[in-house]
Amino acid sequence: MEAYSSLAAQYDKYMVHVPYDDWKEFIVKKFRENDINSGKIAELACGTGKMARLLAKEGYSIIASDISEEMLSEAVSSPSENVLFVKADMRYLDLGESVDGAVCVCNGMNYIMELSELTEVFERVYENIAEGGVFIFDMNSLYKFKYVMADNDVYDNREDGTFIWENFYDEKSRENQIDLTFYVECEDGRFERFEETHFQKAYELKEVTDALKTAGFKTIEIYDDYSEDAICDETEYYTFVCKKC
Repeated sequence: MEAYSSLAAQYDKYMVHVPYDDWKEFIVKKFRENDINSGKIAELACGTGKMARLLAKEGYSIIASDISEEMLSEAVSSPSENVLFVKADMRYLDLGESVDGAVCVCNGMNYIMELSELTEVFERVYENIAEGGVFIFDMNSLYKFKYVMADNDVYDNREDGTFIWENFYDEKSRENQIDLTFYVECEDGRFERFEETHFQKAYELKEVTDALKTAGFKTIEIYDDYSEDAICDETEYYTFVCKKC
């Protein structure tokens, strides 16, 4: 089944651990450090719209896009003032206007499976943001795929449902397969089973920075997981802050 189809309606329930508020604080701080105190921000792979709504509350006008119709359906079901949700593939991003910044959170970039396509995404972002604009995104590191996620399983068993995450990492291809199975309680007390398979790609850090430079970004800062900490060999989550200048 296509990724983020059946999962969409259950996504927020099982992702309550995601620190969106902390991420938002970091993002807003970096925008304001670059004199982006208001204006338009594009969000790629916006999912159910949590980050879009948080940034909108900080005074930004958000154009939030995702390729999944099901995730967008969940997004528009909640009040979203100053947020425009649109269906779009980030590989072919064309906003029709320049924005002041762009964001992509929760390892959305790892879903781009080819380096050439990742470079193309960066090029599309570069073309769509104005001079002085800032692009902030995160990625799971090669270390995390290889040593943390590896071939491990995750289970979340609740009274109203069960979520099973089976992970398979191929070191040769650097491709990561996630088989998701979840059971959702129906109104009559029965449980319905759903399955999805997700694929992600692990990239060398140099591959990502070279792709950013190819796209035109010259100022590239890399942090450890939405903090001011420097990255290290065991960093699991890279956060990139890239400026068009």
